[in-house]
Order: sequence, then C-alpha cells, then structure tokens
Amino acid sequence: MLAQYVTFSKYDATDFATNRFCNQVQRDSQDQLSFIQTGYANQAELRYKGILANVSYTFDTPFLGPDSQISFGADYQYLDTLSTRAGEGAATNTAGNIGLSQHKALAKFNLSNKVFSALVSASYFGKAKYDVNEAPNFCTPNSVGDVVFVNTSLAFNVNDRFQFRFVVDNLFDTRPPSPSPIGGGTITYFRGILGRYFRVGASASF
Repeated sequence: MLAQYVTFSKYDATDFATNRFCNQVQRDSQDQLSFIQTGYANQAELRYKGILANVSYTFDTPFLGPDSQISFGADYQYLDTLSTRAGEGAATNTAGNIGLSQHKALAKFNLSNKVFSALVSASYFGKAKYDVNEAPNFCTPNSVGDVVFVNTSLAFNVNDRFQFRFVVDNLFDTRPPSPSPIGGGTITYFRGILGRYFRVGASASF
C-alpha cells in the first residue's frame, strides 16, 4: 500500500542517523534546510492467503418445458490469513473473526424455463471468534457456532414484457448464532437478526 510521505517531520527525529527518510532532507553550508524531497513509500500491507473453489453444472430438461434448464453451483472459501499492518508495527491477523470465518460456502439450485424460474440458495458461515488474537480465556464465551441461511425466489414471466417476482429470505427463520455481538455480528448475521421476510417485485419493459 503506497502512502505519500513528507520528510520534514524526520528532521529532528531521534533516530536521524539511521532513519531512511533523513537523507531526503538537504541542508546548506549554514545547516539550514535547503531542500526537502517528498515521494511515496510502501507504508502498509494487506495480506490474504486462502483457497477459493467453485463448481457449477447445467443441463437441459426439455421434459419440464421449452428451453428448460436445471443448474447447480457451489462456492467455497477457506481463509487462512487476512492480516493488515500500518507503519512499522506488527501485522494483525483477523482470519477467523466474526465476519471473516475461515470456512464460508454458498450453494445454489436453479430451475428455469420460458414461463418461470425458481432459485434456492444456502449460505454457510463457519465458526468464528470475537478476536482471534486474544487469549482463549480472555472472555467467556469467546466464539460463536456455524450457521446456514436458506433463501428462495420465484419469478414468473407473465408475457414478453412483464415479470413478477416473489422472494423469501431466511426461509426457515434461522436465528443467528448466539451471542453474536453488534457491529460485525449485525452485518454478518443480518438475515438471522431480521428473521424470515418476504419481498415482491415486478418489472416491465416497453
């Protein structure tokens, strides 16, 4: 991560003899500042290490209507490392925290033809901790369990120009793992906090 630096702040630094920015400050014969060079330096980092996998399969189903298809798909992520560092401090790893579960997956099943389409999806969030950098006995409890949220939707093509949609999020009214904190927990487990809810929509083209 590049950040612009101004070396004037290092002019009176106690580590001026070894500080790599001090040679950017030039003085005249009277030891007065004559030139200060600015520029860019790599002052921070973000590291990701993990595994991403995807599989999908689609096949025609003419026995279910013209242009009918069924498709399956799944996405999986194993998050080994997600660390950040700013300045010269140590990197902080957050992989495994709430919102950054080491195991996440999304599976989809879709059936479609000219008249309608149906979709069922399941989102999996693995176990997570409040803070992976704290000692296990820092707080009790210090983690939450895994959870799956299932969503479904139906879309009907009334004609070539009008479509009607019906969506059910969190089909089984699954509750979030407890006790999940606010902040990251609210964002990650929003479907569980809100509970089962319905949406309808329509679109028209002219």
